[in-house]
Amino acid sequence: MDVDNLTANQSPPAPSKEHPLPPPDTQHISPTLDIAGQRTGSLADELRLLSLEAAAERYLGSSSGLSFAKLTQTVLQRLSPDQEGFMFDGGVTDNQQQSCDSDPEPDPLSNSNSIFFEMNASLTGLLPLNSIFGNPVVEDFEDSMGLALLDPSHINSLLEFYFAHSHTLYPFIRKSEFEAVLWRIYGDPLDPLAQSPLWQFRIWMVLAIGSTTYCSVSLMDETEPLQFFNKAMTYFEAAMGCGDLAGLEVLMLQVSYSFFNKIGPNTWFLVGVAARMATGMGLHTSDVYQTLAVDVAEQQKRLFFSLYMMDRVVSLALGRPFAIQDDDITVEPFANADDANIQPDGIVAASTLEASTMAVPLHILALRRIASDIGSQVHSQNYSKRQSPEAREETIQKLHRRLLEWRRSMPFPLPDLQSKVPHL
Repeated sequence: MDVDNLTANQSPPAPSKEHPLPPPDTQHISPTLDIAGQRTGSLADELRLLSLEAAAERYLGSSSGLSFAKLTQTVLQRLSPDQEGFMFDGGVTDNQQQSCDSDPEPDPLSNSNSIFFEMNASLTGLLPLNSIFGNPVVEDFEDSMGLALLDPSHINSLLEFYFAHSHTLYPFIRKSEFEAVLWRIYGDPLDPLAQSPLWQFRIWMVLAIGSTTYCSVSLMDETEPLQFFNKAMTYFEAAMGCGDLAGLEVLMLQVSYSFFNKIGPNTWFLVGVAARMATGMGLHTSDVYQTLAVDVAEQQKRLFFSLYMMDRVVSLALGRPFAIQDDDITVEPFANADDANIQPDGIVAASTLEASTMAVPLHILALRRIASDIGSQVHSQNYSKRQSPEAREETIQKLHRRLLEWRRSMPFPLPDLQSKVPHL
């Protein structure tokens, strides 16, 4: 269908009982014409027209594509398609670093012809995500919410829920460092780290994840986690501009939140975008880690394999293909060591016989890998067609033996958690 001809050459029907006049604010049906009769509306105007006025009424929910466009726009800004191999930028520019160390300010539109920029500026802007989705639970979002307004005991309980559940499954946040920064900002709101959009996003998202986890157990109202999530999203774009690894962490925090709360982009989409970012940075290859300090390499491995486990959980639950293929992964999993024992020049041996905090996450990773092989070797039609009945039976028996060995090698004793939380 030719949209230009449809909007430029057809006149609207005369008003009648069947076709009453629309409200005054919805009568701008087509872009204006200049003196020569040429259309002056941009492609963004046409997309806006189709998205907002083609339906019976205006709707800014998730199905309108606005949240998709907003997140995609942010990720696409980080791509450099003119570079060899379509890789992500390797570092953070001076301007980006400055924005990560100071208060986020509205940046001027660097590309006025960008469709996503125009849609973002005119439709979404810096509104909290909740206002875009029109969620009735939280009608008034208070951007003035501060960390110091929360009770310390309540913060501790939310942190306990986060690190007992999400951190055990996806350990990409350094607990000791995170808690130190949180209480430092709590005690001094003017601390330089309080001006970092990345740290602000981390803190509010961890609180949101801990709160929504608690609500899923206690069946309480979701008002508080939505408030924390909306607060975090005010720092989303600035945090995404703090570097590739920071952007990946930002998306993965949203994935953790989406496991328990459906506000925002869906989990499948978020995992897919995060997987593309990770593979674009080469986090799945061992070569990337060879020149890094040991502590930096271990943190990036935790980040990648946390994403791997997220991908396996979501893909197997939905019956969809994996975003990260096992055959493409050449990097070894993260070390079975506590944060305090990981130094820039090496890993210090533990002084006690107790299992490290990474023992359980590594054991869960082993289970995800077995589940991945079950999905690709047993339930894959193409793989099964190439196997004889005898070979297929041998594959099943081998996987069964791996499951038994996984059960026998479970870390002992397991951590004694005070918070009874669900595990995905």
